[in-house]
Amino acid sequence: MFLSIMTLLMFSSCISAEFIDQAEVKPVNVTLSYEDGTATQYEGDRGLKNLTFTDELTGKHYSIYTKDMIRTLAYLTKRTFKFNDSIRVNYGSYDNETYYVTKLYYKDGTYMSELSASRSDLSAEEKSYFDNYEDEREEYLAKLSGEDSSPTYTTHSDHKKSGIVVGTRGIGYYRSL
Repeated sequence: MFLSIMTLLMFSSCISAEFIDQAEVKPVNVTLSYEDGTATQYEGDRGLKNLTFTDELTGKHYSIYTKDMIRTLAYLTKRTFKFNDSIRVNYGSYDNETYYVTKLYYKDGTYMSELSASRSDLSAEEKSYFDNYEDEREEYLAKLSGEDSSPTYTTHSDHKKSGIVVGTRGIGYYRSL
């Protein structure tokens, strides 16, 4: 019982630490951070760390930390990050000052499919936004098959009637009768 209460408290504190919201934004002052410096135009995804921009409509500052979303915006703007129209974003904040983007949408609310190695339906032009799509695709498939073919997990076995199981797909709670 105590363990389940602690688990519930742990997860509820994680959930309340951030707030997810949606906004219409028009990105300006876009800066890409690479391991060796910054840029205002997309130079590929090798060494890419994040993208930051200011919303022209509200002045809020946003960051994007996933290469897939950054590639998507690079493709949308033909590598320039000059936006003719606004877009919609889901965003979170830990402190109401630092905003991070979690999902991208077109202005009409349609979800923007990300340029990701998990997709096999990308056009040649879309693949050109990867430094090496074929290698990333192979790594993705190897990781995917490795997780499915040999799951590993850790348990603590004793004669208790309940406990927690930690595995490759997350944490689980069990209770025996």
